[in-house]
Amino acid sequence: MLLTNRNMIAIDLGSSSIKMLELSGSREKKIVALGLKTIPEGLIVGGGIENPTEVGQIISALAKQLGIRLKGRRAAISIGGTSVIIRRLLLDDASDIVNVDDLVKSDFEQQFQLGIEDLCTNFYLDSENQYPDGKMPVVTAATKQVTVQKHIAAIKSSGLKIGLIDCSALALVNVLEYTYGKVPGLSVIISVGAQSTQLVFTLFGQYYYNRDIPYGGNHYTEEIARLLKIDKAKADSLKISANSSQGETPAELIKIFSEVNAQVIFEIAGTIDFFFSANELPAEITKVQSFFITGGGSHVLGLDAAIATKFGVSVSILAPFHKVDSGKFEMDYVLSQGHFYANAVGLALRKFEDDLE
Repeated sequence: MLLTNRNMIAIDLGSSSIKMLELSGSREKKIVALGLKTIPEGLIVGGGIENPTEVGQIISALAKQLGIRLKGRRAAISIGGTSVIIRRLLLDDASDIVNVDDLVKSDFEQQFQLGIEDLCTNFYLDSENQYPDGKMPVVTAATKQVTVQKHIAAIKSSGLKIGLIDCSALALVNVLEYTYGKVPGLSVIISVGAQSTQLVFTLFGQYYYNRDIPYGGNHYTEEIARLLKIDKAKADSLKISANSSQGETPAELIKIFSEVNAQVIFEIAGTIDFFFSANELPAEITKVQSFFITGGGSHVLGLDAAIATKFGVSVSILAPFHKVDSGKFEMDYVLSQGHFYANAVGLALRKFEDDLE
C-alpha cells in the first residue's frame, strides 16, 4: 500500500456523479476538501468517458465549489467497469521476471483482440506472497489507449495535471487495507454503483480477482418505476426515502427491493462459484469469510441483510473515513457520506511518483 507525502486531488469518475477528495498528512490523514457533483446520464458509461471536455468542465466547477485551486496540481484518477481488465497470473519461477512484460502484453492482446500498440498495460509483482514452490504472482492490468487518452484529456481540460491513473478495483483494495489492515482469509468488497456492482476478491489482504455484475442503484429505480407505473424521478425519490428509513416503507416497495436484491445475490453467488472453480486456493480457504459493502447504491433497503443470510457471513459497511481526521467537517456528516468515497480515499492514499509525466 502506498501513502503520500505529496498531496494529489483524488477524483472518482463515476457513472452518476464525480467525487473529489483531498487529504493532507503523511501517515495521519486529514480531510481538506470533499464533495460530489451529479453528472448527466450517459456521460460516463462502463468506465469510459464519452465527452472529455464536458467532464473537465464539471471537475473545474466542483473544484471551484470546494475552494480547490487547480493550477499546478495533480489528480489521482482510476479506470474501472468493463473498460479495464485485471488479471492475476503466476510466473513459474522468479527467473521469469525478465519476461513478464512480454507475457503481459501477449495475454492482453488475446483478451482485447487488439494489437499491443492500441493498449495501455501495467503490472506489479506480488513478491510478498511468493508460493512455496517458487511461483511468483503478478497482477496485470490493461485498457484501451483511447480510454486512457480520454481520461487524460478530461483532467487536462479541467486545468489539472495527471498524477496517477489507477484501477478502481485496486483503489478499493488499498482503502480496505488502510482502514482494516490485511484482512485475514478470503474477503469480497461489494461496491454498488449506479450502473453496475463491482465485486473485488482479496486473499489475506491481497488483490485476487474482480468482476462487475450488471445491477446497480439505477436498476432498483427502473424496477420501481416499471412496476408502480410512475416516472423515474418519483421512483428514485421513493428509493431514497426507503433506503434512509424515512417513514414506513409500503409493502409493495419492500417486495420490489427484495426481488432485485435476490437478482443481485444470484449474480454474487455465481461469481463466487466461478472464483472457486477457476482458482487454486490454499486448502483452508473453502468459503468467503467476510464481505465489505460500499458505493453510492450500497444503502439499498435489505441488501446487506440478504447477503448475510445467503452466505452465512456478516456484512460490514466499508467505512473509508474511519481512520481519517474529519478536519473542518462534522464527523457525523463525513461518516454518513463515506459510502460515496471509498474509491476516492483509495486514490487519495496513493503517492505521486516524481518521474511520472
